[in-house]
Amino acid sequence: MNDFLNPNQIKPVIDHVCKFEEAIAAFEYLSKDDFGKIVIQIS
Repeated sequence: MNDFLNPNQIKPVIDHVCKFEEAIAAFEYLSKDDFGKIVIQIS
């Protein structure tokens, strides 16, 4: 997928960044919103 995304300068839409401890709340947020991506930080 990166072979397509990088040359075409396509960037994912990141809607929200959460800590790992907030993962459950992040998935609940994701189920209510259908636009953008959620990033869960591990470290």
